[in-house]
Amino acid sequence: MMRGLSKFFGLVVAVVFVGISLADEPKKESPEQRRERLRIAVKPDAKYLDKIRANFAKAQGHCLVMTDNEVSEKSKHGIVEGHAVFVCCPPCIKKMAAAPEKFLAKLDDLYEASLKK
Repeated sequence: MMRGLSKFFGLVVAVVFVGISLADEPKKESPEQRRERLRIAVKPDAKYLDKIRANFAKAQGHCLVMTDNEVSEKSKHGIVEGHAVFVCCPPCIKKMAAAPEKFLAKLDDLYEASLKK
């Protein structure tokens, strides 16, 4: 009888430890899933949106398509692959949506340069 109980408890302990080790494995999350999770989790307070837009427009500085045209917080803006982008005119948003990697790389460089100022 005791031998049967010890086997039973040994089995229970083994199952518990295996369950714990499996539960501790981190979930594999793609970069897109992480961006989506963070995008949903972070919602700015509405009273700060104008300041946020102004800071992004200032960091961007000019239209990414027609680089001679400056942008401000009052410029047209759109979302391209989750990034707020300011443009000089609405057709520029369509051009960016057609080749987002080209323009978003420029945007990242502009943001990085603005942080170094």
